[in-house]
Amino acid sequence: MIRIMSLPRTNEPMTARPAARDADGRVGQKPITILIIEDDATTRMALACMVADERYQIVLATSAEDALERLPAIDPDVILCDFMLEGMNGRELCQGLKASARWRYVPVIVVTRVDAVQIVADLLKSGADDVLIKPVRGEELRARVIAALRTRYQYLQLGRPLPRPVWSYEDKAAATEGSPRRALSVYA
Repeated sequence: MIRIMSLPRTNEPMTARPAARDADGRVGQKPITILIIEDDATTRMALACMVADERYQIVLATSAEDALERLPAIDPDVILCDFMLEGMNGRELCQGLKASARWRYVPVIVVTRVDAVQIVADLLKSGADDVLIKPVRGEELRARVIAALRTRYQYLQLGRPLPRPVWSYEDKAAATEGSPRRALSVYA
């Protein structure tokens, strides 16, 4: 069964659902959750349909502020977001998520119509894990989501907090002071 759900418009807490059980009656793990943040309704549903799979729970949001407000309740495994959102844009969202210890290792795939190398580079430097140029092809989007999930679960398998990575070239140069040995220690 494919589940696509929108964020509730209320400020009341979300109610807990009974734990999902498999065919043998055992309590299963939390479903893989993909959060899609897109202000255009048609594009939002198109992205949801492209990544829809019975293994995924898809949650839709119309703005970055709306999604951030409910992020703890959603607990996404991957975030797909538009670059050109009203209010907070995709670059600002990436910067905020990557600055947070809780959300730092949730992969963010930014989707944009802007096909400029400088914008793509800026998004990647800001913390986006991947950038796709619209129009998006379904097969490519699904493959990138799977790659992002693979990275996410590799982080989770480590079972310990990871160091804060360096996000910009300027920070890396300052942290390493040009020493190759110190450059390796930044990521250790």
